[in-house]
Amino acid sequence: MYKEGVVVMTNRKMTNRKILVFSRHGKAPQREDGGSIDSLVPETVTDLYTRVGCPLQAFVTEQGITAERTYLHHSPAVRTRYTGEAILAGAFNLQPRSGENPPRSIDDLSNYNFRNDTYTDPRLFFGKPYINMTVYNANNAVCNGNMDYWLDNPDATEHDGAAIESYRSVEARVSTATKDALQRLMNNDWDGYDFGVLITHAGLIDTVATTLIGTAQRVEKCADIGGGFAMAQGAQLVIDKTATGVYTAHVERDGQRYKVDLDKLR
Repeated sequence: MYKEGVVVMTNRKMTNRKILVFSRHGKAPQREDGGSIDSLVPETVTDLYTRVGCPLQAFVTEQGITAERTYLHHSPAVRTRYTGEAILAGAFNLQPRSGENPPRSIDDLSNYNFRNDTYTDPRLFFGKPYINMTVYNANNAVCNGNMDYWLDNPDATEHDGAAIESYRSVEARVSTATKDALQRLMNNDWDGYDFGVLITHAGLIDTVATTLIGTAQRVEKCADIGGGFAMAQGAQLVIDKTATGVYTAHVERDGQRYKVDLDKLR
């Protein structure tokens, strides 16, 4: 149950590993200016289910994870919710009320009974203004150039003549959203949720990664977090509790592992 911002779980098996999947939303139809239409192309739904969701089945089974101890945390854009639902359908091997697996469109997602909790968070949505879209489009719809500029000029409100949200502002809201997502897992000394999925947008997902990885190493360029996130790309924050009650954490992304200092996220 959830009361006054505090998650309290009852009648549950204790786990020794928790995971937060964090990802940019799946591939969306594109406008002529390079921005996304708020939907997902059909093939990305199947890809998210198969490539991201299904490999999590081992974690779900081994740790005894249930949907009731899982949450989805996303921006107000429906493409972020659809992305999370596709991942969760695969992770829990959910069976649709009609049709068959895997889902092949956003319409197919309506055939599943999702029992996880869901949080819609405006902090995970674009600011107005946001980024220099010319730089973004020149990098194949990935925020490498935008992130590098933000990290070098955190107080800037203009980027090559275009109005932008300062990184100081972006970091403030996204880092608090990230810490809230972590707190849902760590609440009451490990007695919160066991599994979380956080879905957001270009630049913001890179800031989530920077918030986590930056606790244990310097992040001065986007390359320090493994580069910008393309649509449908993500990573995992893996948190383990040892037999002596010590917590360790790291981010796993594309075969790379980055240490995370949980004490700096409390």
